[in-house]
Parts: sequence; structure tokens; C-alpha cells
Amino acid sequence: MKAVDAVIAGLLALCGVRSLVYWLRRPFHPATAGERLLYVLNLTCRAGFWFALAAFFLAWAVVDEPQTVGGFIVLPIALAGGQLLTGFLLSRDQAVDTGSAPTSSAPSPPAADEMPAAAAEVGGGNGHVSDAHVDP
Repeated sequence: MKAVDAVIAGLLALCGVRSLVYWLRRPFHPATAGERLLYVLNLTCRAGFWFALAAFFLAWAVVDEPQTVGGFIVLPIALAGGQLLTGFLLSRDQAVDTGSAPTSSAPSPPAADEMPAAAAEVGGGNGHVSDAHVDP
């Protein structure tokens, strides 16, 4: 047994426990059962990633021929992909699901006819100060 690999496995397992405790304490109020399912899958992939890496290093430390467990690294990669996919699906705007245009709380820039006369003269109507000619 290789001590360094076992220590790394222990540290990764602690990261998994920390991740699980941290994300279980965060409030989440899903609007639908589908969102709840996506959140649970995301949390499982997030914590499972650390546990799978810990298991990989533990197996690497325990097995006589470490090359035999090399294929096990696919599991953490798959869990990272699952976390990425569920995170993306959870972050989508609800307007995309319904097909309506997304709403934005940011004000839109004024049209050229709505600009004050001084701003239209300085920038040539486009609002850019860099276009203005300044006399000393």
C-alpha cells in the first residue's frame, strides 16, 4: 500500500463529505418536480465526483498492479459531465422553456431621436465622445 495515495484518497473523501454537507445546507426551492430531480442529480454528481476520485486513489494504493484500475477514472469524468449537464439545465431561463422572449430588467439604450441635442452633436448622433472634435 502506498501511503501517499492513501492520504490523497482520504483528503478527497473529506472533500466529498464537505461538498455534501455544504450543498445540503443551501436552500433550494424548485418550481417543479423536474427541477428538484435535476438538483438532486447535480448534488449527487457533485459529491460523487469527490468520492469516486477518492476510491480511484484508494484502489491505486491497495492494488498490486495499479494499471488494472486505470479504467476506473472514467467514473469521475462521467460524474463531472453529469454535474455540468444538470447545472446547465438548472440555469436555463424559464422564458426559454415557454418560448417567450426573455425579459431583462436592464434599461435599453435611448434611440437617436430620444437623445438630448448636445449628446447628438458631440458624438455625431451615435453617443461616442471619441468622435467629437475638441478645439483648445
